[in-house]
Amino acid sequence: MRIGACKKENDMYRVHMLPAEYGDSLLIEFGSSTKPKRILIDAGTPGAWPAVKKKLESIPKSERAFELLVVTHIDADHIGGVLPLFDEAKDLGITFKDVWFNGYQHLIEDDDLLGAKQGEQLSARIESGRYPWNKAFDEHAVVVPDEGDLPEIDAGGMKITLLSPTRTQLVRLEEEWRKVIEAAGLVPGVGATLEPEEIDDLLGDDEIDIDQLAESRFKSDAAKANGSSIAFVASYGGHSVLFGADAFPGVLTSSLARLSAEDRDKIAMAKLPHHGSRNNTSLDLVKALASERFLVSTNGKRFRHPDRESVARVIQRGGKPTILFNYRTDLNECWDDRDLKRAHQYKAEFGESGELTIDV
Repeated sequence: MRIGACKKENDMYRVHMLPAEYGDSLLIEFGSSTKPKRILIDAGTPGAWPAVKKKLESIPKSERAFELLVVTHIDADHIGGVLPLFDEAKDLGITFKDVWFNGYQHLIEDDDLLGAKQGEQLSARIESGRYPWNKAFDEHAVVVPDEGDLPEIDAGGMKITLLSPTRTQLVRLEEEWRKVIEAAGLVPGVGATLEPEEIDDLLGDDEIDIDQLAESRFKSDAAKANGSSIAFVASYGGHSVLFGADAFPGVLTSSLARLSAEDRDKIAMAKLPHHGSRNNTSLDLVKALASERFLVSTNGKRFRHPDRESVARVIQRGGKPTILFNYRTDLNECWDDRDLKRAHQYKAEFGESGELTIDV
C-alpha cells in the first residue's frame, strides 16, 4: 500500500516499511524516480527474511548497489534477517557502499541476550565478506559525541544526522555482550554460531481513554541493546525523516535539542522507537517533533506492540497526526474507529500484508 505523492515527477524521497514481523526493516529510496538510490535499515526477524528478500529481488539487478546498510542494534527482530541477507548477498548481486553496525570491537574502543550472539555472527560475516564497515566513521564506532555538533554524513546525497547512540550506551552494552558470549564458552569479538529462538504470539484488548493513556506514568526503557540503537535523521530535498530504531527517548530528545529549529521543523515523519513501546515514546519526544506522520513497524507478536499509551501520546500532542501501521492487527485496529478519529482529530492508515510505502 502506498500513501502520498511526490511533488516533482523526477525526484523522490520514499520510505517502505517492509513486512518485518515484530521487528524493523525499512527501505529508503531517494533521488531520480527512474533510477533511485537506496538505503536499507535492518531486515527484521529471521522469519521475515523471505518477505524482505522478495522486496530486494524486485529491484532491478543493475540497481542493487546500496548507498548504506544500517544494522541499528543486536536485537533479533532487527538483526535476524540481516544474517541470511549477507549469506545470499553475492547471489542476489547486492552490494553496500558502507555498513553501519557497532560490533564488539566498537564497544571497547574506550576504556535481548540472544542478540549478542547474532552480533558476533554478523561481525564474522562482515569481516569475511570484506564489506566496508563504519567507513563513514573511519571504521570506529557509530556514536554521538557528548558535546559539539552531531555527526553529519553524506550517503549519496542523503544527509544523515546521527542522534543515537551515546558512548555511555555502548559501554553499558559491552558489559552485557561480554557476559553473554563468555557464558556460551566463546570469545567476544571472534564470531559465534548460535541460532535464533522461536517466539510466541500475544494479543490483548480493553477500552480506550486517550487522555488517561497519554498521561499515564512514563518509565523509560533501560534495555542495554535498545540503548545502543543507531538512530538518525535522514534529510533529502528539503524534507527529513527520523528513524528511531529502538533508541531511548531521552537520548533522542536531547539530540533533537542540539539541532537548529529550522532542521527540527523539516522532520516530516518519524518512525516511533521500539515499535511504539510505552517506554520509548514519551510526551517530551513527540512534542519535540514537528512531524505530523508517525510510523509504527510491528505485527504485534511477542511484545504486543504498539502500546496504547504511545499512540495516545502521539494523538494528545495535537496537530492532527497521521499514524501509519505496516500491519493491521488485533492490537492496533482499535485506532481505526471512526468516532475515535473524529473526536481526537487524527488519521490511521494500514499496510497490506505488512508492507506500507510512504512518499515523504
